[in-house]
Amino acid sequence: MQYPTSIRYRGFLGFQLFALLLLVSWLLPLTRELWQQWNHSTFYFLNGSLAGSEQWSFLWALLNNRAADLIPVIAIFPLLLKSDLIFKSTEVRQGFIGLCLLMILMLVFRTLLDKTAKTMGWTGNSPSLELTPFTSLDALYPQLSAKVSSGSSFPGDHASVLIIIASYCLLHVINRWSLLVLGLAIVFMLPRLFSGAHWLTDQLVGGTLIAFFTIAWGRFTPYLAWATSRVDRQLEGLFVWLRKLPVVGQWQLFAAPQPTQ
Repeated sequence: MQYPTSIRYRGFLGFQLFALLLLVSWLLPLTRELWQQWNHSTFYFLNGSLAGSEQWSFLWALLNNRAADLIPVIAIFPLLLKSDLIFKSTEVRQGFIGLCLLMILMLVFRTLLDKTAKTMGWTGNSPSLELTPFTSLDALYPQLSAKVSSGSSFPGDHASVLIIIASYCLLHVINRWSLLVLGLAIVFMLPRLFSGAHWLTDQLVGGTLIAFFTIAWGRFTPYLAWATSRVDRQLEGLFVWLRKLPVVGQWQLFAAPQPTQ
């Protein structure tokens, strides 16, 4: 798997410019009004649908439990770890390590945007605390402890993780499996919108801003080329031990390094 060893300016600048233009469109008074209309209509459409069916509302209450945040991992990661879906057999190890390193880099941009948002007054209450009528999943199913509100909802960091995963896969290859990852990412961004814990702009503007800056600095600079090789060497001793275990030892992630084709 080949990561760039020098800055790829087209992707590096393009991803950041798109993210900044998205932010500007949310901040400018004229286009902000459009975003607000989309925010409100999305909330009333999704949250409003919860009042019509007990099974429907229970599903989204379940998906808004903190433990349910592991479901995207269970659904998406097997696609990344199995050979010849997203990554070839010779790419699985580097591809997975590269994604983990992107998540570490994401924490930097998440922290910077969070502090900027609070300083600039960009963040505030979630729609569940601002709009009525509101169907509270927490009130309907208190035993599930569904997340339904936030006093500081911007940006949507849950969405940023999913956008990074989908973008990373699509930048590597566009096939039915990477498109499936994109579809799953979109689906798993919905729970917080149904519950009213986030505005649409928290996800699309805030989440994309974090994700695209992470992709720009991680995927289009020498960062991954430099870091993955070093992390790979550091983990080789652990992987040698894991290869001796039954079942787990057969995973391509832990296989001995192979020369790329």
